Amino acid sequence: VQPEWVVIRVAIYIEQIVSLPVSLHTLVSGFLCLNGSDVSPNAGMKDQVAALRWVKQNIAKFGGDPNKVTIFGESAGAASVQYHLLSEMSKGLFQRAISQSGSVLDYWAFTKSPSSASFELGEHLGLKTSNPQEMADFLRSLPADSVMLGALAQLKMENPDSVRQSSLSFVPSLEYDVPGEDKFLTDHPFNLLKEGKVNYVPHIIGVNLREGKMFAGSK
Repeated sequence: VQPEWVVIRVAIYIEQIVSLPVSLHTLVSGFLCLNGSDVSPNAGMKDQVAALRWVKQNIAKFGGDPNKVTIFGESAGAASVQYHLLSEMSKGLFQRAISQSGSVLDYWAFTKSPSSASFELGEHLGLKTSNPQEMADFLRSLPADSVMLGALAQLKMENPDSVRQSSLSFVPSLEYDVPGEDKFLTDHPFNLLKEGKVNYVPHIIGVNLREGKMFAGSK
């Protein structure tokens, strides 16, 4: 699957804000999960870690301070911010965090059955198999737009009458072992929070005015 790109903002607070646009994998290309294959789970989150490592190593060349990095996100971005607070992989890469209108504990921010969603997507696109590597190779062979549109169609089929109740299938999940790779997420977010396994930095949490208007007309 070729990457689909979106833009996030990483804010580095010095005397003023240095704002950096960063590209990352989303949906299928970022969160495809097939336990038993060579697919790297949570690739979208690992993209963000790579971006934060780049900031730490290079931001001084642009007038920023690598010891005053603030990560900020809204909605799904807010959940991403909180995932970095729970990941050992992100430890030491930022010093402050802001999350608006989203949480790792939201129903849409975590999936317990990512592999099943990936197999369902593959079947929708033309291959029925229980072999994870075969499915991974099949999905990689398809044009990126076909895979992304297939994932969106799958989402609508699951919940055709309600945007509010739609279950986003391709989001962060627990990781299986992939040789030579570290894990971004080692346990359910609730368990990590309960056990205090958190990167402790100052953290502002907020909401936005009328943020639920897009759901107001849904059944």
